[in-house]
Amino acid sequence: MKDKDIVIELISNKKETESCDFKRDFYHKTKKHDMIKDIASFANSTIPGDKYIIFNIDDVTREIGEISMESIPDVSEINGLLREYCEPHIDIKLDSFEYKKSCIAYIKINCNNLNRPYVIKKDFTKDKKTYLHQGQIYIRKNSDNFRANRQDLDEIYESREKCKIEICSPISVCEEFKVNKARVTLYYFQFIFNNESKRNYLLNKIEINFCSPKNSFSTDVKFIDEINKKVFCTSDEISTTPFSISAHTSIKKTLYFALSASCTEVMKEVIDRGDKYVVSLTASDLNHKIINSEKVDLSFKSE
Repeated sequence: MKDKDIVIELISNKKETESCDFKRDFYHKTKKHDMIKDIASFANSTIPGDKYIIFNIDDVTREIGEISMESIPDVSEINGLLREYCEPHIDIKLDSFEYKKSCIAYIKINCNNLNRPYVIKKDFTKDKKTYLHQGQIYIRKNSDNFRANRQDLDEIYESREKCKIEICSPISVCEEFKVNKARVTLYYFQFIFNNESKRNYLLNKIEINFCSPKNSFSTDVKFIDEINKKVFCTSDEISTTPFSISAHTSIKKTLYFALSASCTEVMKEVIDRGDKYVVSLTASDLNHKIINSEKVDLSFKSE
């Protein structure tokens, strides 16, 4: 899902969360310390996924306003402040789009900010008043920012050693794939691999587990690539060429798998009935480290 679609969905939900904050206006030049604190708080949150600060939405009524684009600075100005006042550096994106005849701007705090905790690097002082102090650590909880306590820090350091797999799209089927010039039917869906640990992984096997009220079965992932990939070689198979993910990295990819004739028939019946399977992933690397995803209800989409 594109950032624009995610932001529109967040606006429609009208809820501030650990992943979303609304602002009627962009940060005034006298409130730059608030922007630094907000971004650092989101970056320190251990909730998976990207975080968004959305502008031109009233933080009380949730109505769309009439923000002036002249009030939105260049992203280089924000990055300069973050480099000056936060360590390590926080990766962000600043963008805008037109929505309901108004302009919506947002700061995206990317999910690949995994080198927590992000700490205030030096005092932020203005007009003889200090708003941020060197060494402070802020964290987002629910819809507010707080100074991190011991438990928060324990969770941050524990999260740095975590690996998590998230399934994030329906299963799709298409008959247009070619494997070694042969036409093959493959199913596919997208997943996110969050590697918040200090080690690199080489995954050489990912098993997909399906379970419905009437049947259950498992199959191996054949390929991992981009969503628009349509041609493969058998040498591209994950069992032959392990899927690599570096330490402190979050990657969104598409996995592709084939089904036997009997499983295909079962899958077709599920699609025809409009049913869902409970789906989970079990991944293993060359060092036999096992990583399991959570179980999710997954629908099917024919193409």
